[in-house]
Amino acid sequence: MDLEPRDLKILSVVILVALVHGLIYLFLVPPWQHYDEPNHFEYTWLIANHKTLPKVGDYDQGMRKTVAESMIDHNFFDGLGFLPDLISTDEPIWIGSYSQLSNPPIYYLIASAPLWLMQSVEIEWQLYAVRLISLLLYLITILVTWLISVELTPKGHPLRLLVPLSVALLPGFVDLMTAVNSDVGAIVLFSIFLWGAVRLVLRGFNWFTFFWTTLAVMLVYWTKETAYAAFPLYLVALIFSVFTGSKRWVAWSFSGVAVILGLVSMFSWGDAAFWARNTLQANPTRIITDQAPLGRYAIQIENNQDGRSYYRQGLYQLVPISQAHSLKGKTVTLGFWMWASQPTIVRSPMINVYENGQEFYEMVEIGDEPSFYAFQVNLNEKTGRTWIEIAPFNKDGSESIIIYLDGIVLAEGERPINEVPLFDDESGRWGMWGGEPFKNLVRNPSAESAWPQVRQWVDVLGEKYLPDYTHPSWIMATVVDWQGSGWFFDFSAKNLLRTFWAKFGWGHVALMGHKPYRVLGAITVLGVIGGIITLWRKRRTISWEIVFLFALALLGVWGFTFVRGTTFIVLRPYFPFARSAYPAIIPTMFLLVLGWWEIMNIVGDRLKIPYWGKLAAYIIPFVVLATWSILSIINYYSI
Repeated sequence: MDLEPRDLKILSVVILVALVHGLIYLFLVPPWQHYDEPNHFEYTWLIANHKTLPKVGDYDQGMRKTVAESMIDHNFFDGLGFLPDLISTDEPIWIGSYSQLSNPPIYYLIASAPLWLMQSVEIEWQLYAVRLISLLLYLITILVTWLISVELTPKGHPLRLLVPLSVALLPGFVDLMTAVNSDVGAIVLFSIFLWGAVRLVLRGFNWFTFFWTTLAVMLVYWTKETAYAAFPLYLVALIFSVFTGSKRWVAWSFSGVAVILGLVSMFSWGDAAFWARNTLQANPTRIITDQAPLGRYAIQIENNQDGRSYYRQGLYQLVPISQAHSLKGKTVTLGFWMWASQPTIVRSPMINVYENGQEFYEMVEIGDEPSFYAFQVNLNEKTGRTWIEIAPFNKDGSESIIIYLDGIVLAEGERPINEVPLFDDESGRWGMWGGEPFKNLVRNPSAESAWPQVRQWVDVLGEKYLPDYTHPSWIMATVVDWQGSGWFFDFSAKNLLRTFWAKFGWGHVALMGHKPYRVLGAITVLGVIGGIITLWRKRRTISWEIVFLFALALLGVWGFTFVRGTTFIVLRPYFPFARSAYPAIIPTMFLLVLGWWEIMNIVGDRLKIPYWGKLAAYIIPFVVLATWSILSIINYYSI
């Protein structure tokens, strides 16, 4: 490690800033006012007081009552419209909607350490003690950020100061890292792993570095799935650590082949486009058949499948928001051809309206030849988020039955249900029905168009290891179908930006002022663009292996965070928070700081600002943001 005396002074200053900043947040944010903090604290408390790892369903009623009373005392329930039942004996007293006891245990084992000696101390001070453990892990993360900065820059480079200092002054990050939350453990372990990966790539294979990097990856598995991007990055780092110098082309070739083989093994082609699948069937949802009344293809869905989900197994098509709003107060008619591999009674395709909590369908008796069915629905003025759902079975059956559908049509108006519509083309987009023209509001109604199919084994792994039983095929469909899901990703991007910079509590405490996040958004865009331009300008001198490693970290962690909420896109929407992307805080800040400092240099040189002036001009906005964030929190909780 190429160090000089002033590097240690920089580290001391950065750690001191991080410590002061962290302590402010630790005591400033009221008890229990972080994401799911009561339930995370419960995990640590049960470990320390019951002397064992808790199982899902375990609880201590006395502890829950004490925590609930503390939550009431600290005005947690103000504005929520309810209070927990403190005298309940037949069910756990409410301290949060989501138990954390199914989470991996590493963070909780570490965080529970002070509670072993604090059983008789007031519950708030026990909470602060666990927050102190998070603060310690935060300081370790800052140290690792500095260590990586030293690895990647020459002596005297300003990024040795600016990258760790920027992380230490980032309000949203500090807020999370002083909370009781397993995200803290995922962030520090991913950061330690990344330091080892950087050393392996830059210095070549070393048994000691290999050992502790491997240990960090193993601990990631037992901490949180938000840091699971460490596993493929670990393999990349090992490949580049073995093939060094003139053999680097082997590592690049191997990586390229691995990416191609990975994509081929994960994806095929043939699912019905615009129909998101929540099924584990191995066969595609689109089939070519001579029985198709319209065109050459039909939709197929099987019932002999296993799987877990928060909603029915089937196919879903999101109605674009603008289109759904245009249907308020109107009557629509849903028609379809439907048949099966054997006669049966099934649920028809459905119209679902989230705002009304309504689903419209009929039970239909179908045979092994196509028959046309239709029904009418009156939509009220509350109609908003709407989707078409094909979930014909009430539950998975033991019999292997395949349901086929073709020519699904949703048209405005009261169309005759005993009359078959006449389509203008085999794609089913327009036609005549009841003597009147119509535009079909269902996209790809007869499966004439296809898109990628995620292979069954990928969905099985996703359901097992991803949060909320997420199917990668569902993620893929919502990402590709921007017309139907664009509203969700727009909200998600805005929420990620705001929570990355400065949004606190349970994501409900915002910065004061008139649209401050627009300024932060512009600053972010400048940093990203400046960072990319700087990398290109320095392309002959930088390590592209490290750029590749960091790019994969950004894509894996931020990408997964960006699409995580798609699981609930047809339920109550969950918009992702930046806390799930913070494991990649070091690559993120490296890119942003690189861009900001490059812009600062260009502007500073033109204005003939000295070096110390540039540093001050860079740091002062961070200090202003940190101060404004603290004042915003004080203002919110003092009202």
